[in-house]
Amino acid sequence: QYPYPGFKIDESNLGPRVMMWMQKEYDVEGFLYWGTSIYLEIPDGGGTIPRNPYEYPYVYSGAGRVTGDGRITYPGKMYGIDGPVASMRLEAARDGVEDYEYLWMLEQKINEVKSTYGADVDFNEIMAPLYRSLYSGVTPNYQVDNLSAAREEVAEMLELLESSGSLISVGEVDTVKSEVDVEIYAPATAEVYIDGSDTALTDGVPA
Repeated sequence: QYPYPGFKIDESNLGPRVMMWMQKEYDVEGFLYWGTSIYLEIPDGGGTIPRNPYEYPYVYSGAGRVTGDGRITYPGKMYGIDGPVASMRLEAARDGVEDYEYLWMLEQKINEVKSTYGADVDFNEIMAPLYRSLYSGVTPNYQVDNLSAAREEVAEMLELLESSGSLISVGEVDTVKSEVDVEIYAPATAEVYIDGSDTALTDGVPA
């Protein structure tokens, strides 16, 4: 139920997608949805009534009924497809699973840096600013631009790690002191510039 992520037809598809980012942060393994193709109505009095899912969006009747509940695929026959077709909600969840894999790849690369430099870094701490830009607790902020920006930052981190084996960890901004902690792990031969000035490295850590 809104504002929590879910699979209702009349809610944002960012919910199912961001849910997968939550699973990565909170170390939740697996995802179970109770029904994917229930094309029936179940009245309060019992029994079942066949329904066209394209025309009738409910499984359960009565108060509290939820649009799209129990059906995230649809019959493909009307489109000439011998099998189910995915809903936009299911495709959003699939995109979220791909995001999860993206995060897993990044975590493996960061673990390699930890092993190489003996870096005292935590994946979730590095990712915290991105996670907080997408949700608080289990409540998404439903900002599409934030999701795009988070994915772009993950891509940039992966690219940097792949190309140079370097990691830049940016901490939370201290708005009172106008300060932020930045940790850089890179080969001793790397050239690091801060505000245009070359900064020497010692054992892969800024001197």
